Amino acid sequence: MNNEFNTDSTSHSTSATILIIDDQPKNLAVIGDYLMKCGFTVIVSQTGEGGLWRAKRFKPDLILLDILMPDMDGFETCRRLKADESTRSIPVIFMTALTGVEDKVKGFELGGVDYITKPIEYEEVLARIKTHLQIVNQKKQLEIQASHLEKINAQLNKEISTRKAAQSELKKLNEELEHRIGIRTEELSKIAERLRLTNVELQKANSELRKIDDIKTEFVALASHELRTPLTSILGYAQTLAASDLHLDNSTRADILSVIVSESKRLASLIGNLLDISKIETRNFRFKTEPFDISDVINEVISALNLPANFPLVVHNAISKNCRAVGNKDQTGQVIRNILDNALRYVNENGKITINVNETEDFIRVGISDTGPGIKPEEQKKIFDKFYRIRDEKKRSIGSGLGLSIASKIIASQGGQIWVESMYGEGATFYFTLPKEICDE
Repeated sequence: MNNEFNTDSTSHSTSATILIIDDQPKNLAVIGDYLMKCGFTVIVSQTGEGGLWRAKRFKPDLILLDILMPDMDGFETCRRLKADESTRSIPVIFMTALTGVEDKVKGFELGGVDYITKPIEYEEVLARIKTHLQIVNQKKQLEIQASHLEKINAQLNKEISTRKAAQSELKKLNEELEHRIGIRTEELSKIAERLRLTNVELQKANSELRKIDDIKTEFVALASHELRTPLTSILGYAQTLAASDLHLDNSTRADILSVIVSESKRLASLIGNLLDISKIETRNFRFKTEPFDISDVINEVISALNLPANFPLVVHNAISKNCRAVGNKDQTGQVIRNILDNALRYVNENGKITINVNETEDFIRVGISDTGPGIKPEEQKKIFDKFYRIRDEKKRSIGSGLGLSIASKIIASQGGQIWVESMYGEGATFYFTLPKEICDE
């Protein structure tokens, strides 16, 4: 624990560093020791000036700041931290015995993110620290993803501008050719043919331009709507944890943190799907194909789902041991995962999922069946369309409408086929095929 009067280099090295500023050595020692046992790297200071210096030098991930200190109190220390560009973004949690509303409002106005009331409850300190560190990390991740989305948008705009310029040039050429037709009758047939071919290319260019513009519109609309839902949930629960006037037991806090983690994973999955569909639609989707064992991929996906031990998921493998599929192992795993995720949304507690693997002369076929409500015939025709989502009995849309579309495009890019068979009310089976490696008998 680094401080003004003692330097100890034996603290654990973690990804999170906490700076504690308190004029009471006993408070520093007790809180610092507790946080180090929890795996944090701890830096301490007994004065506001010392804390400012350490914040600039070590760039901690979070600051615990006492309010009542001599010379420079916690409010002034926080004001200076937020006035400095190098320390402005570090979250500050005040530690104080002051409980007045005016003091709390002042702290928040100066840039503090939370209050911890003395005497300090260490489990509360740990929960608030973890919550705000998680919020900071999510913010950084979202900034990275937003930057990536901006780059994609810039690329799309650039391509649109290029195609519009080409369209303008082609229009000028068309006008010139029409003028020359009236002057040069002898060249009429040649010019007419050239014009026809030019118009064909123009139509292709216009079609591609409209497609890219539609992709951009759908992409931005879905991203703004779907990303807001888990973000709102994360923010709401984080604010609940941060509320100083709520006294939550450990079980309730654990449940809230579990929801925050679950929504964060949902957000990461949605962003991954959005990036995948963007790569596919902009023809920036490349992967290597080679022979692989389809059974291994199925087992790896099932294992990663962390299903209960007694969950009724059965795999029937009817292919010979030396036969392998030809494609991309990771992308095929994503296809199986997307189909299983879809099945798990609709299978109730008494339902069952079955995976059947068999082979034909040229292909390996995988069928994933569930005992859910099934799919209506009119919906089966659109089930693999991008952004299409089936509504449940309460007319609610389920999922993002991307998983099956991504699966369809991945299978098609590997030379296979994908389709669904279902009797409404009796479950559904999703099939896909992949080319089979030539097997030695």
